[in-house]
Amino acid sequence: MKKFLAWLLFVILIYSIQSSFLSLVYFHGIGPDMLLLMTCSAGFLKGKKLGSFYGFLFGLFEDAASGTFFGINAFTQLLVGYLCGIFSNRVLNDSFGLSVVAGFLNTLISFVIIEVIIMLLGYRFDIIAHLQFRLGPLLCYNVVFAWPVHCAVKWMFNKTDEKK
Repeated sequence: MKKFLAWLLFVILIYSIQSSFLSLVYFHGIGPDMLLLMTCSAGFLKGKKLGSFYGFLFGLFEDAASGTFFGINAFTQLLVGYLCGIFSNRVLNDSFGLSVVAGFLNTLISFVIIEVIIMLLGYRFDIIAHLQFRLGPLLCYNVVFAWPVHCAVKWMFNKTDEKK
């Protein structure tokens, strides 16, 4: 129970930082997606099962807090956590470049999945404008925040893991 409460407070703290303090530097209403970066790090650190589980929970929390299409972030972050978890035993978890490249690629994958789902739902939008004004800033922010979020998630896993 302590582990769950610690993670709940940690996720609320990260989301609060994302939505309050970092909103001061948003570009056209777009800022970093810290919960996506947390999912990516959880997948690399704990494997595909726990990565997809954490991704689903983080995405569900983000859906409930943001008021967008309910379940879309849960689905995409579940996939991101699973994809990162596939590579968890094949890569060095402490690598700076890994978290930055993974943050870039997972942001791109998540963006494409969300845009395709929105198009399949029948919504029309200018794809070029979305690439320029949504994807561009989102990639820049997530690349900048990938390493600090990875370090924070790693620290949290170290603090909450049971000592044997």
